[in-house]
Amino acid sequence: MAKKKAVKTAPITKEGEVFFVGIKDPIEIKRDLLESTKDSITIIKTYENIKSLRIEKVKQMLVLQKLIKELNALTNKLKRALPETRVREKPKISSRALKKEEPSRKLTEFEKLEVELSSIEEKLSHL
Repeated sequence: MAKKKAVKTAPITKEGEVFFVGIKDPIEIKRDLLESTKDSITIIKTYENIKSLRIEKVKQMLVLQKLIKELNALTNKLKRALPETRVREKPKISSRALKKEEPSRKLTEFEKLEVELSSIEEKLSHL
């Protein structure tokens, strides 16, 4: 003879009357409830971790702001302590930049002659 599966029942009351409802596979329902409880606890734990990280972030940002203010104050103090000067170092121009600025073009025959003539005149003036 085949064994019948036992069905657990839970009482439901309605205005003094007691009703029983059958629950099929109560072990599976209990397992599902425990797993959902476990997931809920994991989510709450993650939320609390994020919450504490946010608090720590705010604390660190306040410390950083305090340090930046201190650095600005020290920088201003240093600027006041240094003598005022108007001398500035000229930026160095590389030879590549100079080559780019000069347009490279071929000299015509007439221009070549003028360059040679000016160089000869310069030599004569030095004699």
